[in-house]
Amino acid sequence: MRYFDLHCDTITEAFAQGQHLQTNGLQVSFAHAAVLERYCQLFAVFIPDTLRGQDAFDYFQRVADFFYQEIAACSAVSLWCPDAQSASPIQAILSVEGGSACGGTIDGIYALRERGVAVMTLTWNGSNELAGGAFSDPDCGLTDFGREALRAMAACGIIPDISHLGKRSFSQLVDAYDGVFIASHSNYDLTDNRYGKARNLSASQVRELIVRKGLLGLNFCPDFLGDNGNTGFEAVLRHIDALLTLGAEDILAFGSDFDGCQPDPVLRGIDKVPALYDYLHSGGLPKTLLDKIFWGNAASFFTKQLTGLYENRDIQTG
Repeated sequence: MRYFDLHCDTITEAFAQGQHLQTNGLQVSFAHAAVLERYCQLFAVFIPDTLRGQDAFDYFQRVADFFYQEIAACSAVSLWCPDAQSASPIQAILSVEGGSACGGTIDGIYALRERGVAVMTLTWNGSNELAGGAFSDPDCGLTDFGREALRAMAACGIIPDISHLGKRSFSQLVDAYDGVFIASHSNYDLTDNRYGKARNLSASQVRELIVRKGLLGLNFCPDFLGDNGNTGFEAVLRHIDALLTLGAEDILAFGSDFDGCQPDPVLRGIDKVPALYDYLHSGGLPKTLLDKIFWGNAASFFTKQLTGLYENRDIQTG
C-alpha cells in the first residue's frame, strides 16, 4: 500500500538525540517504512516557543542541514518527485512547525523557501511574530507582520498550515488570505478534553478547508483522537466518518504527528499503518476511498502545489 503523511517531528527528534533516519529508536525510520509500497513524509523542523528572532532562524538552519544530510545518506530515499516512473519508494518533503523559523523577517520567509520548505504552520501553541496559537491566552489574532508574511508565502510558494493556530487567528486569516492552506495534523471537534477542544477543528473550519481545496491530516495524538481510552483504530474511524458527513472526502489525509506525541500502541510507528488500513476497510470504508485518504488526496495536492520545488536541488545542502 501507499502512504502519504503530512506531519511528523522525527527529523527534529533525530537531530536532538543524535539518531539517523534510516534506523533509529523513533516512531519513523526508513527501515520500518519498508512495509509500505510507496511512502512520502513531510518532516517538520519544530521551533519551540522558547526560540524567537535570529535564534529561531539559526536553529531551523541547523536542523535543515541535518535533514538534507540524512536524505542524502539513504539510497532508497529522495526528495519529493511527482513522477511515479522516476520516484524513489520513499520520498521526503521539508516543512516547518512554527512560523518563528523565519526570524521575524520577510527575508526569512524567502530564505526558508530557498532551503526547500514547502509548508509552514504559522504558530506552535503560543503566540509569535505572526499570530496567536491554539493555547495563547489571549489569542492575539493575526499580526500585521503575519499578514505580510502570508503575502510573502503566497509569492514564493510556501503553503500556510493552520494546525496549532488559535481560533481568532484562523478567522482573521480567512479574511486576509485568499489562497490555499492545509491543516497538516488536526482532527475534528469530537473530543471532550481541553487539549482536543483547543486543537481540533470545528465544522466551519473544516468547510473552509474544503472550499479552499486544501488538506486535513488526521493526527494520532490520543488527546485529539478521543477520550476515556478510545484512542486507537476505532477513534480514527470515528473521525473519518464524521468528516465524511461534512463532505471532506477529497481533502482527507493523515498527519500522524509521529515523534511529536505518544499515540495509542496500535498506532505507534510507521510500521503500524498497514494494519490501520485493514481495520478501516473491515469497518466499512471502501478501498477506493482509503486509497485517496492514505495517498491520493495528498499526492494530487502536492503534485499541483510543489511542481519544481526540488528540481536541480543539491540534496547535500538543500
